[in-house]
Amino acid sequence: MRNYEIILLLSPKLDDAAVDKACKDIEAQFTKTGGKFDAVDNKGKQRLGYEINDYRDAQYLVINATLDPASIAAAKKQIELNQSVLRIGFFVQETAKAN
Repeated sequence: MRNYEIILLLSPKLDDAAVDKACKDIEAQFTKTGGKFDAVDNKGKQRLGYEINDYRDAQYLVINATLDPASIAAAKKQIELNQSVLRIGFFVQETAKAN
């Protein structure tokens, strides 16, 4: 298991309830394989640096999670099938080394 930061961009058309539902659906994908979400930070609607699927804005979610690296590829495919997900990125969080 490794620590990851997941950046999730969702459609700007989603209301708060739909964003929460999408987050719970994504969390369910990873809990099936033993992963867990440590923190979810909903940054709200923000302007994109460039258009994605004709959208200039997106709902930003930053998720800190502990996941099995082998489960990421399969779960990412399932998550990307969701029409409300514009982009998803996984970034390994390195732990600080003790001196």
